[in-house]
Amino acid sequence: MPIGDFIALIVVWLIGTIVGLAILHWLVSNAIHSSELARDIREIKELLKRQYAAGPDGTGGEPSGDEGEADGTGGDAEACPGCGARVRPTDEVCPSCGLTLIAQDDGEKE
Repeated sequence: MPIGDFIALIVVWLIGTIVGLAILHWLVSNAIHSSELARDIREIKELLKRQYAAGPDGTGGEPSGDEGEADGTGGDAEACPGCGARVRPTDEVCPSCGLTLIAQDDGEKE
C-alpha cells in the first residue's frame, strides 16, 4: 500500500471518529436534558429562585422586625434555616417546610 493511500485512510478514519463522537455526544446530551429528572431539577431550581426572590416573609423584602406581634409569635420568632418562614423558639419543626429544628446550647434553634 503506497504511503499516500495510508495517509488518506488515517484521515478518513479520524474524520469518521470525530463525526461519530459528535453524534454520540448529541444523543447523550439530548437524552439527559429531556429526561424527567432533568425537568424535575429545572422545576426545583425555578421554585427555589422564586422563593429566594420572595424573601423570608414572602413579600420580597427584608423583614422589618415587627412581624412577631402580628403573627402571634410574640416578637421573638426566628427565620427557619430551610425555608425562611417564621418559627417560634418553642417549635420542634418548621410549620412551613417540616424541617426538624434542633436547639443550640444557648437555647436558640438551628
